[in-house]
Amino acid sequence: MTVTVAELKPMTPEGVDKFTFTAGEKVRYWIKVINTGFFPASPKDVYLLFGPKGGPLRRIATIRTGWIGGAGPGGEEIHTYDYTIPTSTSPGYYWIGARTEEDTEAVVREIQIAEPVPPGVSRLDIKTLPSGATIYVDGKKVGTSPIMVDVVPGTHDIKIELSGYKVEEAVGAEVISEDTVRATVSMEEVKTVVVSLKPIKPTAELWKSAWFWGLAGLGVGAVLAVKKKPEYVRRAKEVVKPYAERAKKVVKPYAERVVGAVKR
Repeated sequence: MTVTVAELKPMTPEGVDKFTFTAGEKVRYWIKVINTGFFPASPKDVYLLFGPKGGPLRRIATIRTGWIGGAGPGGEEIHTYDYTIPTSTSPGYYWIGARTEEDTEAVVREIQIAEPVPPGVSRLDIKTLPSGATIYVDGKKVGTSPIMVDVVPGTHDIKIELSGYKVEEAVGAEVISEDTVRATVSMEEVKTVVVSLKPIKPTAELWKSAWFWGLAGLGVGAVLAVKKKPEYVRRAKEVVKPYAERAKKVVKPYAERVVGAVKR
C-alpha cells in the first residue's frame, strides 16, 4: 500500500466542522490522502462512500489524486467533495467514508441526520464530552446531553452542569464562563455545538495536610523567633516539631527517589 486515506472529516460547504445535518443538506467530505512510500506515487482513484451506520456503504463519487511525492514533506494532498444528502433519507445515524483504490478498508466518520427544522425555527444540536450533562438554554432546563433544542434564530446562552466538570472549550460556540457557552444560530439552521469538559481538581484541604501545617508552623516559629524572647522560641518549637515531622514523612520517599535517579 502506498497511497491511503489518512483523515476524513464531515463539514459544511463553507468548511466548518459539523456532525448533524438534515435531509437535502450538503455535507462536505474533507479528505487527506498521503503517500506512505518512499518514491512518488502515480494518480489514484479515491472512492467516496455513504450509508447507514453499521450497514452497507455505497459509492457516491470518485475523485482522482495527482502525483504525490514520497513520504515526508509534500507527500500528501487535501481533497473536498460536497454531497447533497437525498431528501428521502430517514433521520438517524450514518457513515461517510473514503478509501483509495489501494486501501483494503475505508476510513469512516459518523454523522447524524435530524428531522427537518420547521419553517421559521432554528435548532441547537448540543453535545458534551463527556455526555450526560444537564443543559439549560437561556436559563430554561431542556434536558441532558446530547440533545436537540428548537429555538428562535439569534444568540443563545447554553449552561452546562456536570458534577466534577467545567467547560474547557467549545466548537460552534463561544466560551463565556466555566459553565456557559454562547451560540448564534441562523433561521432554519441546525447549529451543532460540541462542548469539551474537563475535571475540576478538588480543592485541597490544606489545613489537613502535613505540608500546610509544617510550613505554617515554620512561619509562626520564624516570626516568634525574631522577637528573640526565649519563651516564644520554646513555644514555637513545640508548635513546629510535630508538624515538621509529618512533613518530613511526606517528603522523604520522594527525596529518596530523586537521589536514586541521580545515582543511576
